[in-house]
Amino acid sequence: MFLFNEDEIRGCVSLNHSAIEQVEEGFTQLGQGQVVLPPMMRIDIPEHHGEVDVKTAYIKGLDTFAIKVSSGFLRIRHLDYPV
Repeated sequence: MFLFNEDEIRGCVSLNHSAIEQVEEGFTQLGQGQVVLPPMMRIDIPEHHGEVDVKTAYIKGLDTFAIKVSSGFLRIRHLDYPV
């Protein structure tokens, strides 16, 4: 086990102020009704004790969109975690 103190962590992680500003702007646009945010799509994969989630959104007026695909599996065969 490794334990890190705050100074060690701060030495490895930098704060991206531009990214924070973009996230703030996204939430502002969401609050103003300018975000199209469809329901999340979820695919269950019971034979592998897992699921896959697909999330997407865009801000009206922008020429880009976001998509996020995330998965989670409770038992990974090669690690042999108990369920």
